[in-house]
Amino acid sequence: MLWSPDTCKCVVEVEVDEESGTWVFSSSIRADEYHRPLMGQKAHLTVLLAENRARNVALGLLIGLIGLIRLVGEGEPLGMAEADYQGYCSFGPDGVLLMNLSGHLSRRQMGKLQRLCDSHVGIGRVLVT
Repeated sequence: MLWSPDTCKCVVEVEVDEESGTWVFSSSIRADEYHRPLMGQKAHLTVLLAENRARNVALGLLIGLIGLIRLVGEGEPLGMAEADYQGYCSFGPDGVLLMNLSGHLSRRQMGKLQRLCDSHVGIGRVLVT
């Protein structure tokens, strides 16, 4: 089966182990500039999955924080429709997830999100700005 994460333009072919449901790398179909050195290697799938998981966890934390902001009456984050949250995230060339939320969250809220990401994704894996 072909899989392309929503975090980049890479495409990999994977086989699914029917017993365990795990994905096994088969081949690289396309790699973007950042992932090109991994082309044809098992690490290509490993890195794509790790980036995808990191982004999903960070977005989940953001969505939870926004819900908390609303719940405690701190206001509505400016211009943040839930469907657009992904647009605030991108990966830098070093594999760090960049969450550009300046102007949408207060500094205190961004600091809270950074601490949550450090705790749940890993220190240095997400940068909230």
